[in-house]
Amino acid sequence: MRTKVLVVDDSVFMRVVLTRLLVAEPSLEVVGTAKDGKEAIEKITALKPDVVTLDVEMPVMNGLHALKQIMAVHPTPVIMLSALTADGVQTTLECLKYGAFDFMAKPEGSWGFQEMSQELIAKVKAAAATPISKLKVSPETCRSDDGKRLTDATATRCSRRPTANSSENPSTCAVKQIVAIGTSTGGPPALDVVLSRLPGDLPCPLVIVQHMPPPFTQSLAQRLNSRSEVKVVEASDGLLLQNGVAYIAPAGYHMEVVSCNGNYRICLNQGDKRNQHRPSVDVLFESVAKMGGVERHFVLMTGMGHDGAQGMRLAKDLGARTTMVQSPESCVVSGMPKAALELDCVTDIVALTDISERLAQVIYSLI
Repeated sequence: MRTKVLVVDDSVFMRVVLTRLLVAEPSLEVVGTAKDGKEAIEKITALKPDVVTLDVEMPVMNGLHALKQIMAVHPTPVIMLSALTADGVQTTLECLKYGAFDFMAKPEGSWGFQEMSQELIAKVKAAAATPISKLKVSPETCRSDDGKRLTDATATRCSRRPTANSSENPSTCAVKQIVAIGTSTGGPPALDVVLSRLPGDLPCPLVIVQHMPPPFTQSLAQRLNSRSEVKVVEASDGLLLQNGVAYIAPAGYHMEVVSCNGNYRICLNQGDKRNQHRPSVDVLFESVAKMGGVERHFVLMTGMGHDGAQGMRLAKDLGARTTMVQSPESCVVSGMPKAALELDCVTDIVALTDISERLAQVIYSLI
């Protein structure tokens, strides 16, 4: 049985192009199109598609408002398609919080559509295979931006353990531990849950790869920074790692950590893609795995494919303290954690809502 797809976009050109891209795959069937969010909801009711591709910026009812109604009334896996505008980027990140399966950036020229085809088809197939229960909105991801940390009891468990030098600014202390995190599909809201539960004076830096096209990583870093006590920034080349700061790899660049005169710095490059990605989790993990002078902790979270598994295997072989994966049942897509589990290189399997607490326990036990 073929996967039924509804294409929603206010541009006739985009509706035609997306339909052609999708029907080129024999296992997919475009059962209808809609020109705005209001019509999309009517078509979903009538056609009952398995997956919806939903434009972010549309008249009558935009993608975010339509998504909220879809998930409330006719829960269906939705892939957002965003123009590379400031408003489009911000609204897309909001859509991920409200249950969208994933997103794609619209090509800026006709040359980009063929490259888009393979990724779009893969995401539609993955969305169709994802239980809708994993996409339903949770209080953790839809909490107000006004509160930086979750208000439930678990959020208080990561409070800082008193130490002899607790009065010092952690950013001025030597880096003795590094946390490396990799994630993909489902990652932005999952990172929100993890980072928002960590204390601001965490005695180590975090380096993070989230598969995203530009300019989304900068907006993601700003968004997470506003919702977390740890400082969250988009990484730049040569940046010195500081405790209590999370560095997100910029889209289009591999990120590595290098040792430099007793300190640790970010090194960015535009080398060949790994596992079809740049940034690649494997590239980051492998660089941190080789840092023998610090305690190393690795976390592989929700995502399609197997990026990060080989890097985690190397980390385990080189004596990493922690090689943790998000439990498959708590992932939107469990491909990346399962790939690491298959390599038998995992020390901890932890539900999304418990990752911060487990990390804090390990980190503070080493002070």
